[in-house]
Amino acid sequence: MPRTSTGRLGVAVTTAALSGAALLATYAVAVRTAGGQAWDTAVMLRLGSLTQSSRWAELPGEVLGLVSPVTVLLGGVAVVLLGLAAGGLRAAAAGGLTVLGTVLGAQVLKAVLVRPELLDGASAYGSNSLPSGHTAAVAGLAAGLVVALGLHGRGWAWLLAAGVTGLAGLSTVALQWHRPSDVVASTLLAVGVAATAWVASGLARPAVRGRAPYARAA
Repeated sequence: MPRTSTGRLGVAVTTAALSGAALLATYAVAVRTAGGQAWDTAVMLRLGSLTQSSRWAELPGEVLGLVSPVTVLLGGVAVVLLGLAAGGLRAAAAGGLTVLGTVLGAQVLKAVLVRPELLDGASAYGSNSLPSGHTAAVAGLAAGLVVALGLHGRGWAWLLAAGVTGLAGLSTVALQWHRPSDVVASTLLAVGVAATAWVASGLARPAVRGRAPYARAA
């Protein structure tokens, strides 16, 4: 008899829904209100000044210099291949969809979620709206890796994903390319897309008793 995976499916659907809701809430508060814009910009400027006055001033630029269409493409291919080796076609599809969906989703949201100028002189600090494209690319690759490896990458994959996403996000804010809310939105987007891809690829399907939950797909 098959063993149901309703619990895992419910967690994935809930995660996707909550991530989307949190992303919209972040936009509503940090971008659509004057107080949110003021706080968001103040944090960006403060982090930028702290970084520029330290011996790590060159690090943010070096980190984001590694993020390009070519490196993201190569990273996406690597995620798919690792997923194929670790969990089969479904895992590879989930990882690839996560990377592609996050990168494309960020571009769509940047065009749709405009930033109104609610503060005098705010445009002097950049008018880029959320989410951050660079952070979304890194977060998409990181989330794709976690989804593709599944149980095979438990622990180290999560740590790696959190580390590289956090580093990219901090670098983006330190360079004053984006505000903190843009980085948060990128991370939430990656999480939501990963949960959706996990369900769409069939990894949440009922597992057969006696078979590993993340067994290779035929």
